[in-house]
Amino acid sequence: MESALNSLMARISRAGRDDPLIEFVLPRSLILSEHVDEWYACREEEIPIATYRVVVRDVARLGNYILQDQWRNRFKHLHRTVKIEKADCSLLDPDEFYRRLLSDKDACVIVYSGVPDSTILHKGLNAGVPVMVWPRSSCKGAAPGECPYGSLDAFATLIDANGYHELPEVVRRLRFDPTHAHCGPRLTLIWDDPTRIPDPPTFVEE
Repeated sequence: MESALNSLMARISRAGRDDPLIEFVLPRSLILSEHVDEWYACREEEIPIATYRVVVRDVARLGNYILQDQWRNRFKHLHRTVKIEKADCSLLDPDEFYRRLLSDKDACVIVYSGVPDSTILHKGLNAGVPVMVWPRSSCKGAAPGECPYGSLDAFATLIDANGYHELPEVVRRLRFDPTHAHCGPRLTLIWDDPTRIPDPPTFVEE
């Protein structure tokens, strides 16, 4: 992977571009289990890949036109009013959560309190939600106001204040912010822009 990333960065450099957005298009099972932001861009020099803006995307949407339709229609709302759906994973009923999303097409960003289980993740992706974020570590030991993930309200406010287009950079900074050391380094960000769709990889299976 490092050699492939090095080759990609060389092409970006030759094209005169900087500040690349690195997207991993993954099956849903790997979105939950493969923490790509913890990989190294260059292990020998201990340069983490998270020094760049790193996001994940849903491969299932690329080859399924019904999923694409849900996704594209909801994405349009991001350019009008961004509504953040706050989801406490410990309290969610998957079917009720899915009905809630389907009834509100303005909900384009989901902030989870922790790692969603596979059923909850599928419901959000099937509803077409293009942006989801969650901490993979707990901040239970943090004092109020010490960490932006101390409450869903605080985290949602942080995201809302910066806007959709800045979210990959906001998350990149949080991964290295020492004041958020409890869970900042372990953030998953699904940032799935349907205006930039790569060809569906035929070799990726669920």
